[in-house]
Amino acid sequence: MLRKYEQNIEVVDPQLKNNVELVDCLVEFENSWSQGLTYFMDSKKLSQLLHFSQVVEATAEKHKQFSEQLEQRDAEVFLNIPALLILKSIENDDKEICSIFYPDM
Repeated sequence: MLRKYEQNIEVVDPQLKNNVELVDCLVEFENSWSQGLTYFMDSKKLSQLLHFSQVVEATAEKHKQFSEQLEQRDAEVFLNIPALLILKSIENDDKEICSIFYPDM
């Protein structure tokens, strides 16, 4: 958005509410920032998030079918990812993710 207005800032209306596209971008940025604060500023949540993404990436590299499910956003991947985390939990390698989302497990 900033690049769009870089050449001619005069096209931006001084009243923010009249710049729908800019307002939408700012709302999206604010939401992303809030989520980032939740996950990136808490070292335990950050560690869990990084571990989770590494587990998913490593599994996708090893298993073509899983990789394709991710790429195609196949609904079955939403069953396979929890199953993958449960297997990691059994191996004590889930960084306590399962115990947070399902404490009775």
